[in-house]
Amino acid sequence: MELTIEQALQKAVAAHKGGNLNEAEHIYRAILQSQPKNADANHNLGVITVSLDQIEAALPLFQNALDTNPNIEQYWLSYVDALVKAERLKDAKQAIKKAKKKGFDAKKLRKLLTQSKRLTEGDADAHFNLGNTLQGLGRLKEAESSYTQAIALKPDFAEAHNNLGITLRGLGRLKEAESSCNQAIALKPDFAEAHNNLGNTLKGLGRLKEAESSYNQAIALKPDFADAHNNLGITLQGLGRLKEAESSYNQAIALKPNYAEAYKNLGVTLQELGRLKEAESSYNQAIALKPDYAEAYRELTLIKKLDSQDEQFLKMLELHRDEGLSDEELCHVNFGLAKIHEDLEDFKLAFSYYIQGNKLRKNLLDYHINQDLELFEKIKSSYPRLNRYHLEPSDLTRSKTPIFIVGMPRSGTTLVEQIVTSHPLVTGAGELPYVSYLGSAIATGASDMSHNALLNFRVTYLDKLKDYSEGSLWVTDKEPQNFLYLGLLTRAFPEAKFIHVNRRPEATCWGNFKTYFSGNGLGYAWAIDDIVAYYKLYRGLMEFWGNEFSHKVYNLDYELLTDNQESETRRLIDFIGLEWDENCLHPEGNTRSVSTASNLQVRQRVYRGSSDQWRNYEPFLDGAFEDLHRVNHDIDLKR
Repeated sequence: MELTIEQALQKAVAAHKGGNLNEAEHIYRAILQSQPKNADANHNLGVITVSLDQIEAALPLFQNALDTNPNIEQYWLSYVDALVKAERLKDAKQAIKKAKKKGFDAKKLRKLLTQSKRLTEGDADAHFNLGNTLQGLGRLKEAESSYTQAIALKPDFAEAHNNLGITLRGLGRLKEAESSCNQAIALKPDFAEAHNNLGNTLKGLGRLKEAESSYNQAIALKPDFADAHNNLGITLQGLGRLKEAESSYNQAIALKPNYAEAYKNLGVTLQELGRLKEAESSYNQAIALKPDYAEAYRELTLIKKLDSQDEQFLKMLELHRDEGLSDEELCHVNFGLAKIHEDLEDFKLAFSYYIQGNKLRKNLLDYHINQDLELFEKIKSSYPRLNRYHLEPSDLTRSKTPIFIVGMPRSGTTLVEQIVTSHPLVTGAGELPYVSYLGSAIATGASDMSHNALLNFRVTYLDKLKDYSEGSLWVTDKEPQNFLYLGLLTRAFPEAKFIHVNRRPEATCWGNFKTYFSGNGLGYAWAIDDIVAYYKLYRGLMEFWGNEFSHKVYNLDYELLTDNQESETRRLIDFIGLEWDENCLHPEGNTRSVSTASNLQVRQRVYRGSSDQWRNYEPFLDGAFEDLHRVNHDIDLKR
């Protein structure tokens, strides 16, 4: 008697469970001859096919099952597991996103996903492959463990050392990451990917010239390495060599025409060069190639005002509702939507998006204000010991004279640097990482305090500064957070000029909250309470420095500068000790590259009123800024 489809399926399942795979496969295929889209037959035949290690053949079977009935969790689990076995991790992650939209538990999917990787005892490759899977899923601590086990089993496993370096960099442990990348290169000197990853790590450490060298080595080994060309572009951009950066991005795109990230980075460079129409075109190309590219949308909102009818705005709203978006991607979307609604003067909705974006970013960074409280206390308590040491006149060979411009981020330091570097004798280096990188251990008492330590810090820093000087004697370093290290800097550079930019506290704090900072160094900046607490720490430290060396630091009031531009600018240039130059009154005409969040603002004429923009959000701040003026008393730093 001829069986119905349902009866045939029951018979196949019974054979399948009984281990008679040949009979089960035969019946499943017969069912599919009659009903090609039968979900159970497709899925179960896929399971058998996977067990026979025919992964690629199984994938369309699982896809057919899902096309017919996407509401069965096991279908998703089997499909994702097969994608991982086929090493199609990107497709697996997309499948997890789709399953999450259907209401399935993505965490369960990811857990089962990694459990599906069977580890053979003593198999270094298996641990390595599991590490790759975990890394791709963002589970970096577990990935670290897998790579470490792979290396323990096979110490000369260069690829595992390299991928461990990538993972450690993702965990913020850059010095360890550098060591892992170097180990990979020592084992395999022609390993272009390891040279590229070492460059990424050095870039993260702020050692841009060394990073440039690593990327060039990667490209020499592998000339068609599009990622290395792109990363070289990022580094050249950080070095202020924007024309060279533009060339590197274009080379990456020539090698890989669908390289959305390179188009986005090219857009940022063009934006810094003031070529906004070209930047907009690059962002749009990045989005065309990658329609869910959240970061490119956010960058676009910085240079283009969108309205409720714009296609990009509608797509961002769609992305905001996408439950499969990562927290980092959603953070970009929120900041972009906040900027759009700010431009539309819907400040209530803009504030809501700022709150959401900042909350996501803070969770990603795992920051607590106590981290900075401890840092500030260490700096204060260590200064009396540091103050015992000074450099002799013979130590003070002058190759370059630094001009340090410090203050809270978003306090106007970029404008001040543009004014100062409009003078023909001054070159701007932008925000350099070297004071913190070279000197934080000395300033906090974590390393040796001695005459030699002070001298070595000075010599090494000045050597780094030469790379940015373009032959000028005077060079600005406008890393705002160097205010932390004024004690160290005044001891190491008695000839330097120190300019502290002080802006209205509400404007400064709001500017921190509304700005997406791409680095991980400003952990406080993602919650209003943390920003206010950090601002108080900053003011307290500036008062401490004022009591120690008030005569060495020029206190520049941002609001006075914008209200009385000429008189305040003349006083500033006189403090530095330079002859007056009329160009200093026209910073908007300064053609140097600007890579900070103020790169658009400083290309406009100096204007008043920017310090009042925070008042648009005052109704929603619930009095968060009310006590700022209690700590904002004037610090006695002579002009």
